[in-house]
Amino acid sequence: MPSYVVDRIAELLNRQAKPLNGARVLLLGVTYKKDIADMRESPAIGVVRKLRTRGAVVSYHDPLAPPWSVDGIHVAREDDLQAGLKGADLVALLQAHSVFDLTEIGRLAGVLFDTRGVVRSGERL
Repeated sequence: MPSYVVDRIAELLNRQAKPLNGARVLLLGVTYKKDIADMRESPAIGVVRKLRTRGAVVSYHDPLAPPWSVDGIHVAREDDLQAGLKGADLVALLQAHSVFDLTEIGRLAGVLFDTRGVVRSGERL
C-alpha cells in the first residue's frame, strides 16, 4: 500500500504541475491505528521511505506519535498544524485521529490526499 499511496501523491502533485522531487509533503496521522500511539509496523514508515527515495521533503503532524525517525533519519515534526497545512505542497491524511478537525484540514490544505475518505474535500483513496 505505501507504493500506491506515493504514486497517488505524485499524480496529484503532477496535476498541479509540481514534481514530487522537492515537494513538501505533510503526513497527518502516522501511527499504526487511529487514536493509538503505537508506531510499530505503521504503513507511514514505508510511505516516508518511498517519498524520500523520490526526493520529497517529508514532515508529519501527529499528536499521538513521539519524535520519529525512519532508517535512522529524523522526520521533521510539524507542531503547528495550521502552518503545516498552509506550507505543504500536499497533505496526506494517513490516520484520521479523533483529535483532528477534519473540516479545518479540508479548508486549509491546498492539495489533500485523504486515504481514509473522511474529509469532504480533497482526493480520496
